Amino acid sequence: MPMQDATTDERIRNRILGQLSRSQWELLQPHSEMRPLKRGKPISSPSEPGARVVFPIDCIVLLRCELADGHGSEFAMVGNEGMVGISAFTSVEAQSTDAAVQCPGRALSVRTSVMRLMFDADPAFRCIVLRYMQALLNAASQTATCYRHHGIEQQVARVLLAIHDRLDGVLLPLTHQVIAGMLGVRREGVTEATNALRRDGLIEYARGRIHLLDLRGLADRACECYAQIRDEYRRMSGER
Repeated sequence: MPMQDATTDERIRNRILGQLSRSQWELLQPHSEMRPLKRGKPISSPSEPGARVVFPIDCIVLLRCELADGHGSEFAMVGNEGMVGISAFTSVEAQSTDAAVQCPGRALSVRTSVMRLMFDADPAFRCIVLRYMQALLNAASQTATCYRHHGIEQQVARVLLAIHDRLDGVLLPLTHQVIAGMLGVRREGVTEATNALRRDGLIEYARGRIHLLDLRGLADRACECYAQIRDEYRRMSGER
């Protein structure tokens, strides 16, 4: 699929881009490209932080921290509420995390050098970026606490709802193995949790997809971390 320019409607679907003024967007648009991203595509790695800042439109990117033995877990999920590539604004070339596409879709890609110049020159844009950085830090802290204190069933419900919010759909392209990788747990634990949710009529799954049947019921089963992280990003973008 060829690269495309972003329309105004597509831009607004990303909460950070949607906060930009007309003049800010007109400065960025000539340096931006709409790109299709396939599942598994790396956005950045510790050895290659990336030359572009990526703003998901209808895809999901996972930020992961991986250990030397290959094990690891997701510490943050980035969808249409955020961006990937905050090292562009910190002047730190090395990083200890990686980012890869989990749910395929489209994202707006902007050259890192352009984003950095705008960050340095425009206080209003800098404020938008810093608010997002704070929200991302709070979300990562909440996720780390969740792993330590909440059960797998609560965490699975949290992940399903978080992905639903970002994709705005009830049919999610997920398998038990994918969720296990996100949470850093055994696949059997995820299977047990999803079986419990299915028995209670909250979800159904088949052929690598999970169908959310009862969002209110899932919210009741999820831990408090789901609402905490959701509300943090809403505050960041000025939503109530």
